[in-house]
Amino acid sequence: MGPGPPTGEPSWLARLALALLPWVALIAAAAPTAARAGQMQEERGRGDLDGDGRPECWRLTWDGGTGYGWYTLEVRAGCDKRVARISLGGSFGSFCEIASLPAGLEPRLAEGIVDRFFGPRRPLTDADGSLAWLLERYRDRRSRSVARRGWTQPFRYTPRWQAGTPAMPPTQAVILRGPEEEHLARALARALAVNGEPRVRGPALLVYRAHNHAALVEAASNGGLTVYLTAHGVAVRDDARGLWSWAYVGTDQWKLRFPTTTSAATDGRLVAIERTVQTEGGSAPGRELVVIDPRAGRFVARELAPREHWSLDASMARAVREALARSKGGS
Repeated sequence: MGPGPPTGEPSWLARLALALLPWVALIAAAAPTAARAGQMQEERGRGDLDGDGRPECWRLTWDGGTGYGWYTLEVRAGCDKRVARISLGGSFGSFCEIASLPAGLEPRLAEGIVDRFFGPRRPLTDADGSLAWLLERYRDRRSRSVARRGWTQPFRYTPRWQAGTPAMPPTQAVILRGPEEEHLARALARALAVNGEPRVRGPALLVYRAHNHAALVEAASNGGLTVYLTAHGVAVRDDARGLWSWAYVGTDQWKLRFPTTTSAATDGRLVAIERTVQTEGGSAPGRELVVIDPRAGRFVARELAPREHWSLDASMARAVREALARSKGGS
């Protein structure tokens, strides 16, 4: 008798736990003092941020609660009395943060500030595939709530295939300038807002906290398709073509320090992942099944019962294909 249908294999969690250890130490060492303290604190300093030979004076403060936090950076060019202020932060469950750049801030100084405090800096055209995936999702105004009965309407994304083997994404800081990018910044601010903040106008700074993926671990392989999981994301590799792409990144987790992807399976065409759906306070988490067609760039999801067992068998694959075909206009 041949092998049964692919099922979610949780054994990757043990490997992920080991892979997380050096990242935990790195994040703790790299975090600013105020962030580690978990309360309002500040740091001050001075240095030449724009390369003009004159020092800038800066003050960095941190304030936050149990589910969100904000950095406020005040910079005085040439240490004079004029203050440029950037407030960056948001939910502890979001990979991305966005802030307006002060009106009149010289581009050279803006770039120096980003390089010193928020970098490494990249143009939007060079955004990592996982960040590009997130930007598409944040721009979709449809609710991403879990379907309690049956599958959600299909969601669409743009597969971005590249040669090689999946790799962890880098932390990225992007300065958004010009009409098109500033329009994107306003849309992202609406999606990422906490209590109505931030409100973005004009040039903006987008920061992708990619280190919260924690690690990248092979979780399933079948039919020429290999699936890799991070704490909140999914990458797939088409082994025959030697290409890989990001297929999913979570946007609804309560806190990024709690991993949400728990298992994965593939039949060579579809990819299924089980996720933990966390609630505020971290109590009574639910379960969600997300099934992706990585070549078409579409996915659907549904709620799993507390003790429900699942497998990506022929029956599920047929039901998913029907759900994916339900709306060709899916976002």
